[in-house]
Amino acid sequence: RGITIALIYDKLTRMSISGKAKLTDGKIVNTISTDCNRVEMVFYWIDCLWTATLQFVGTIVVLYLLLGWPSLMGAVVLLCLFPLITIVGKFIANISRKQMVHTDA
Repeated sequence: RGITIALIYDKLTRMSISGKAKLTDGKIVNTISTDCNRVEMVFYWIDCLWTATLQFVGTIVVLYLLLGWPSLMGAVVLLCLFPLITIVGKFIANISRKQMVHTDA
């Protein structure tokens, strides 16, 4: 996080005066904070992607060994719900973007 902030600050110090005139101090701080959080979240979600997949497969295998074919039906239902989860996630992200416009103003 510290390195990302330093890189953004270095970039800001090399900006032209006309470029800096368009940015307020609050906008700069908000941009630095948001960019740093996004970089952190990329690494978090990459880790979650492979571990969640491994956990899902491992859980289904263990449930299959314990319960048999009904566990596969539960896995199918869960896989069918993933598109719904994606739609809800995009909806929430869209609302968050709209809210961000009003907080940056």
